[in-house]
Amino acid sequence: MDLAKLTENVVRDLSRHRSRNDILMSICNASGMDWTEAQKFLHQVELNQGESIAARRRPLLIVMSLAGVIGGLLAAVGLVIATLDGWIIFFLRLPIPYLGNIFYFSAGVLCFVGGLVGLQSAMKRHTPS
Repeated sequence: MDLAKLTENVVRDLSRHRSRNDILMSICNASGMDWTEAQKFLHQVELNQGESIAARRRPLLIVMSLAGVIGGLLAAVGLVIATLDGWIIFFLRLPIPYLGNIFYFSAGVLCFVGGLVGLQSAMKRHTPS
């Protein structure tokens, strides 16, 4: 197998989050390299094709970030509405009123912020430098 095709296969496997050992094994089988040569080749591909690998992973990051934003926003707004409606949510069966409301609202806000950070990170890498 020629090096260009092997490089493309490695980039595809890395972008799909395949195990490094599985990728190394496929390099060894396809090219006849020994394990240490395959490790060096994999490291070289990661250095040279890092932007391409990141670009292929970007759609998954965007989808997960949007899910975090939407889920966190729904949780936070839902908890505010439930709290204003008089619902008391207990947390871990502790007899502290509104502890669950505060905890789950905070979790929703953190999920929302985490999604925004992930979305910003994906978009920042997408813009040309």
